[in-house]
Amino acid sequence: MNIIKKTASVCPICSQTIKAIILKEKGIWMLKRCENHGVFKTLLETDEIFYQQVYNKNEDNLGADFALLCVTHRCNLRCSFCAVPNRDIPDESLDWIKRKISDLVQMGINWIGLTGGEPTLREDLPEIINFIRNTYPGVLISLVTNGIRLSDATYLKTLIEAGIDFVSLSINDLDEITYQKMNDNSKILAIKLRALENLKKEGIKTGLSIMLLRDVNPNAISALMSWSLDNLDFIEEIRIRNATMVGRFEESKEYMLSEMVDVVLSSIGKDRNFVFKNFGKEIYHSSSNFCFVIFLYKGKIIGKTFSEYYKSNLIANVRLLEVILRYIIKEKALIKFALRSLQIIFSDSRMGKERMYELLELMNIRILRIKIWKWPREPNIDFNEIATTGGLYVTNEGEIISLYRAISSSSLKS
Repeated sequence: MNIIKKTASVCPICSQTIKAIILKEKGIWMLKRCENHGVFKTLLETDEIFYQQVYNKNEDNLGADFALLCVTHRCNLRCSFCAVPNRDIPDESLDWIKRKISDLVQMGINWIGLTGGEPTLREDLPEIINFIRNTYPGVLISLVTNGIRLSDATYLKTLIEAGIDFVSLSINDLDEITYQKMNDNSKILAIKLRALENLKKEGIKTGLSIMLLRDVNPNAISALMSWSLDNLDFIEEIRIRNATMVGRFEESKEYMLSEMVDVVLSSIGKDRNFVFKNFGKEIYHSSSNFCFVIFLYKGKIIGKTFSEYYKSNLIANVRLLEVILRYIIKEKALIKFALRSLQIIFSDSRMGKERMYELLELMNIRILRIKIWKWPREPNIDFNEIATTGGLYVTNEGEIISLYRAISSSSLKS
């Protein structure tokens, strides 16, 4: 038995925190024992080499910079893979929502995602957005939505006027058959595409959220990646998640993280070496998530991958400068553009996200953030790994916990 590391997990029966070990034995397994319910052994990853490349070797919690706040459990769809199937939980009051927002900001959160259920079913959603914008102007406000109500251009403008910054819209394929399988309604695709047209028209920064189900939407990543690369004027992010046995989804044929990474990279004509060779440990990853950024110039992927852009340390600035200067020379850009690039970079040794965006736009370079998440569940959750996600979730009881812990437990589902 080859032990890779020791960690902590939970008993899948009583949800108590227990000790666990991760071992290599024809795959990567978690072995743990609950004093009351016995021993549990769960497969984590089939690709041993991949796991050893990405698992979290830093035991410290990296801290949180974003949080999801569920404003309603109601929804206007019934997806077969939904992690929040209980629609009968009453909405919290507006005052409760405001208090939780204040709690999150006091904890240092600078990105709040309003989610559900379907958040747009809450009629005071514009008021919630406006409260954040006016009370905490430095906080980025994101909407996690299925996009149905955003197909109404007038309603979308209401949210824009309230102060929404970013929209994460779930879209699981560009094939109507997929929606017939997932939602029993093939007409949903046309509605979502209309919502995306409205977002593009209004210039709202948007991310696509894709749920990958084995044997249901195997071609979705390639189709949506191609579509995104043609719409980089407003698409900034693609987030891919696996369906796992939480909530309404009960099938066991879930994707391994290594499989999802390979599917995504093959959709842009790359392999793992493209990521690991270029930036190695700077990639934001663990055995639960794998995130990186690609640069595109005139529609083509260029140079090196640049990940963890939001941390923006001096080394990252120098590497970005290397890429930019290479293209200044190649395209014979005007000297003033080069000088402006230098001014943007060195005006602050820790270049913030907006400053980097300004520099990239200056050089006509687009970026696309790619986030691949393998949702954990109680049989396989590894507390050491979820410490690197940096995300929080507000439970129905008002407790603020790790997002992945919420996903895997009854905190999100009940």
